[in-house]
Amino acid sequence: MKTIKSFTLVETLVATLLITVAFGVLLPSMSHFIDSLDMSKNRDIAANAVSEILAEMGSDAISTMQATYDGQTFPVPELQPLAGWNEPGSITVNSVPYTTDIFNVFVRVDWQQRGRPMNVEYSTVFAEK
Repeated sequence: MKTIKSFTLVETLVATLLITVAFGVLLPSMSHFIDSLDMSKNRDIAANAVSEILAEMGSDAISTMQATYDGQTFPVPELQPLAGWNEPGSITVNSVPYTTDIFNVFVRVDWQQRGRPMNVEYSTVFAEK
């Protein structure tokens, strides 16, 4: 007579318990990894949007910069704007005191990620050549 080798019920339950514990330990770290990856992707999207705006501003005349861009907003279609905001991007242009051709420029992108407000802000100076 042939004997069939198999696992006992206790061995099967112990193996199931070990696998459950292993997955329980790994899931939070995987969730954190996915959140970090998503945050990194959104920061890259925001940084690229800011870079495009600054490049556009750099090609315009300095003398009209404040009138053209100060207070303007811009869309970033890939990002979810904060609640109550139409567009996540905003531009602030301030003239440097006692000058007429130097401007401090602040470009900011705000978005919502998993219910938390996030932002990227860049500042630079534009001056007449």
